[in-house]
Amino acid sequence: MPAKRCIQFLAIFAMVSVVVPGVSAQTNYPGQSPQRPMPMVRCESRGKGRNYCGADTRGGVSLVRQLGQAQCVQGRTWGFDARGVWVQGGCRGEFQVNAYNGMPNWGNPGPGHRPPMPGGPNWGNGAGACFYKEIHYAGEYFCMRRGEKYANLPPGYNDRISSIKVMRGAEVTLYNDSNFGGRRGTTRRDIVNLKNWRTADDPSRTWNDRVSAIQVR
Repeated sequence: MPAKRCIQFLAIFAMVSVVVPGVSAQTNYPGQSPQRPMPMVRCESRGKGRNYCGADTRGGVSLVRQLGQAQCVQGRTWGFDARGVWVQGGCRGEFQVNAYNGMPNWGNPGPGHRPPMPGGPNWGNGAGACFYKEIHYAGEYFCMRRGEKYANLPPGYNDRISSIKVMRGAEVTLYNDSNFGGRRGTTRRDIVNLKNWRTADDPSRTWNDRVSAIQVR
């Protein structure tokens, strides 16, 4: 390849490499509307402390550009949860927040931090519920507002819930099968460990890692 053409090719390749986002924390599922990009959020950690930037993160968040020398590593120095986008350890970046498309995204508060209650934009009066991978309201989680429902939890969410926190008088109904079928259980109280909540028709079974559909009223 002539030297001039080679230089042009390398220049184009470098431009493409810059604009492709390096980290993504969102998922599109078959049959669901694609997640639409929202205005970007700039979030910066000064020093080693943690900083929150309010955003409705239910549609997922992507790191678009790192702004400083400190590394922005998802789950360690940046992430998102029900409160918004968080950064720490000097991470400074621009983040793409996607519009909620009606399907869950696991939020992660980061190591050593308890999952906060919802506080981002569009949450309303706070009535709803949060669903956690681990007992004692720990680990990755997602939240739903009153009036929302999931008829079919997608792979990675189906049968993965181990504890539930209910807020402001909401009522949660769990279903063993998709499309609100099979066994069901309803609660208006927190469930710290779904292994302790037994199904009504068969006391030998519990609701731990058994949820395939959810309604929040």
